[in-house]
Amino acid sequence: MKPLLNNTKIKSISSSILSKLKYLLLFTTLTLSLNGTSTAEFNKEAYPNFSQMYTNAQTIKKEHNTLGETNSKTEVTPTEAEIASITIGTQIWTASNIALKPRLYNRLGIDYWNNYGVTTPGVKSDEDGFYYTWNAAMNACPSGWHLPSDAEWKVLEGQLGMSVAEQNKTGSRGSNEGKKLKVNGSSGFEAKLAGTRSGSTLMRFIGRGEWVGFWSSTKLGYEAYRRILSKTGNDKDQVYRDKYVETDGNSVRCLKNTPAGAIN
Repeated sequence: MKPLLNNTKIKSISSSILSKLKYLLLFTTLTLSLNGTSTAEFNKEAYPNFSQMYTNAQTIKKEHNTLGETNSKTEVTPTEAEIASITIGTQIWTASNIALKPRLYNRLGIDYWNNYGVTTPGVKSDEDGFYYTWNAAMNACPSGWHLPSDAEWKVLEGQLGMSVAEQNKTGSRGSNEGKKLKVNGSSGFEAKLAGTRSGSTLMRFIGRGEWVGFWSSTKLGYEAYRRILSKTGNDKDQVYRDKYVETDGNSVRCLKNTPAGAIN
C-alpha cells in the first residue's frame, strides 16, 4: 500500500506543529505574565521577533495595575471631620439630609435622584439632600456612619419626650416631637420638608414644602419602616411612623457608629 504521506511531508508537518507549539507556549507565558506569574523562564532573546510583544505585555500589565488603582479612588467620600453633625442625647446625627452617591445601587434616576423633579429641578440638592430607594439608602452613609434602624429612631423620639408606648405605635405618634425635629425646632435636627418620590404607582416627586420622609434600615418583606414629618394637619407636630415600599424615594439622615455597634 502506498503511504499517504512521504517522509518529506511528515518532517514538514512535524516542523510546523513544533513551531506552533513554541508560539502557543510563548503566548501562554505572555498571558500568564499579565496575571503576575513569574517570567524568569521566558528568554526573550531567544525569540527576537517577539521581543516587542513581551515589552508590550509588560506595558499592558503596568497600565492595568495603574487603571485599577485609579478606579479605586474615583469615589470620594467625606471624612468624619468633614461631616457636620448634631448631638441629641446619646446619639450623633448628620446635621442635614445627605447628598452622596451610594456605594451600591447607585444608578442615577433609578436607585437615587439628585434633585426634586426631572424636567423642573427643585432647589440645590445639597440643601435638601438626595432621594434614595431603600437599597440605595442602605449604601449611602459614609464610613463611620450608618442608616438608623427603626429602634434607633425610637431612641431619638424617646430622648425628645415620646413615651415607649407611643414609640411602638404606627401612624401619628407623640405630642410635639415632630415640631422639635423640623426647621427651627428645639432639637437642632433641622429637618427640611424635602418631599418624596413615589415609587409605587405615581412614580413622581410630590410633597416638597409639605412633608419629608426618612428611611430606617429595618425592613419587613418589600417594605421598610420610615418616619414622616409634615407641615399641616392635626398631626403636624407629631412623628408619623409607617412601612412603605422599598422603591420609594426618601431622604436619609445618618447616625454615627457607636463602639457597641448599631441597634438592630
